[in-house]
Amino acid sequence: MTSTEIAALAVQVNPFFDKASDNGVCYFIAVGDSGEDAIPFNEASGSGGYVTVSTTQTLDSGSLGKIVLATGADLTLTLPPLTSGDAGVSLTVVVDRGFSGFATISSASSINGSTTRKMHHGEWAKLRWTGSTWTKESGVSIPLQAAIYHISTQAISLDVNTPTKLTLSSLGYDNLGTIANTGSSSLTIRRTGRYAIRGYVPSNVLVENVARFYSLVRNITAGFQVAYDERSGQVGSFPSPLAFIDWQPHTDGDVLELWAACSCTVPLNTSANGASVVQLSLVEIPAW
Repeated sequence: MTSTEIAALAVQVNPFFDKASDNGVCYFIAVGDSGEDAIPFNEASGSGGYVTVSTTQTLDSGSLGKIVLATGADLTLTLPPLTSGDAGVSLTVVVDRGFSGFATISSASSINGSTTRKMHHGEWAKLRWTGSTWTKESGVSIPLQAAIYHISTQAISLDVNTPTKLTLSSLGYDNLGTIANTGSSSLTIRRTGRYAIRGYVPSNVLVENVARFYSLVRNITAGFQVAYDERSGQVGSFPSPLAFIDWQPHTDGDVLELWAACSCTVPLNTSANGASVVQLSLVEIPAW
């Protein structure tokens, strides 16, 4: 397939760039893939409308109207310094699927209200200069997600005033690769924003009536409680407090742990029955 044929197909399938405002560049994106279907073509000149970067750098005017493909690992891309006379120009940042860490987009002017934006593998953003700020017009944001769990029973504190930090030694998933830490039984926030947090603590069968059995998620970096749930139970029941919250704001670097306690006189262990295991998870709620 020729570049002209691909450009024509792009207009039909994914015309998020218009020719008039983007210097004749048509884009058909398969983010991070190789081959012609992943590359933008300029119909006027026949040249590739993209640049590849693998190190920290300041982009120049040559990147305007093009795709900037970030490859490799952690780097910072500083957007070109522009004036009010440049209003309307744009560029698109695409982070390769094989990228490791974050491509941090930086600007002396704000980018939708912030001077920096962090993007990870598979994400892309078309940014347009308004004359004073950068605005994201379109793109794909992939929520950060991670979960850790423990498949063996473990004892729960019998003092509701001194909860037990629970062991979470197995990895469920981590789409960034640096969120989950099974060694410290914790999850680390890697991008400032809002998150849905879940902390699940299923118990073994109760052999006594229990008035209070709770789980809580702690932000040990900021020193506050993130989520909390409390249950009671009768002999023969399986109370399973699920501490969760769907909107909690967190800062890059915050560390989350799962804790639990019960008002028990007889030792109580967590369950290790199939899918009913102690677990802690987070899902980012994209806002950009």
